[in-house]
Amino acid sequence: MIPFSPKNAVRLRMVEDLSLKSAIVANPTRLTVKGTPAVIRKETAGDIYSVKPFESYLAGGDVSMLSVSKMSRNSPFYKATYIANAV
Repeated sequence: MIPFSPKNAVRLRMVEDLSLKSAIVANPTRLTVKGTPAVIRKETAGDIYSVKPFESYLAGGDVSMLSVSKMSRNSPFYKATYIANAV
């Protein structure tokens, strides 16, 4: 799964977390600025993607939001990071 798209980056992060079942059934959806709480918007550098809440080993609890951004300015790849315990 190559992270050429934000959705694949979200799924890859979930696979790396060993949340395989969650990654398979995940339907990452991009939140609008209006739909994202202001506190979360300030903490992240990228777009916010929402997934069905799942238990994350890396984040140490339930996660339902991830921040997705380009790996570098000219890169075709994306990376996703958890917004810890954002349920």
